[in-house]
Amino acid sequence: MTLAIATMPDDPQARSRWLDEQLVGDRLGDLVDELMALGQPQTARGSLAELIGKYRKELLARGTGALPEPMRRQVLQAPDYLLELQELVLLEGGPYWNSLPRPNRLTNIVERSRAAILAQIPPPFADPEPIHTAGRHRGRGILQWIIPFAVAASVVLVLWGAGWWWPQWSASPEGAVAWGWAKPGALPQTASADDYYATLAAGGQQWFATRPDDRVSLARRLSELRQGCSILIISDHPPLSAEQSRELKDRCRKWAGQFDAALAKLEAGEDPIQVRTEVDATVEKLVGYLNSQRHV
Repeated sequence: MTLAIATMPDDPQARSRWLDEQLVGDRLGDLVDELMALGQPQTARGSLAELIGKYRKELLARGTGALPEPMRRQVLQAPDYLLELQELVLLEGGPYWNSLPRPNRLTNIVERSRAAILAQIPPPFADPEPIHTAGRHRGRGILQWIIPFAVAASVVLVLWGAGWWWPQWSASPEGAVAWGWAKPGALPQTASADDYYATLAAGGQQWFATRPDDRVSLARRLSELRQGCSILIISDHPPLSAEQSRELKDRCRKWAGQFDAALAKLEAGEDPIQVRTEVDATVEKLVGYLNSQRHV
């Protein structure tokens, strides 16, 4: 299965639509898990309501595209915000959110759950005579409120019960990547372009620090290298120009494809030493490219 994070577009406007679809889809838990594995998530500062503030109404009306780009970036960087936002749009989202494509599996489960909940709510009884008219209106109003709330609640409960919500992200994941580009703080935000490329080259060079020769250990090491590629693809790279950043990400996607192919070979039972040799050659080329971009 393709990583959820690997489908994230580079273009900010396309990214907002992509994020909206993640929020109503069935892979938000995967996305949160991947962000945690990449070692990048931050702790939310305050509640989601405090973060979005005056943008709340527009967010519910037309999606995360209503949020300023820095705010969307904060949401992506903090799993707490992602999960709060999913709850908000499931319970209060309007026509825009209902128009977004949803996986058939999710739609079918939610519809079955919705029907089961509504079946437990009896229809209002007819009054034998029109006594206490105001009270009867109040009762009907309460019923009208209960039904949509129950349906919305069914969506939340279905997601939670299906394991798509509230993943165990609150603690730091065991085995978090501690080397290369996926290491927390590996990408300096205020360096010069030359120093930035040098840091990236050094991160790639760390692949050679450990030389696993069995299939399981090599797959784990290679997966960590692949996670580093995802970090480079989704990061903004402030020290680089827009053209430099775009070229780096294009290169990263090619490297990621080669690492994915190497993992597939391991899974198919190919010789791990031969696979490692092929990966070594790829890493040597990428380190050479990064060093070639320096002007010192």
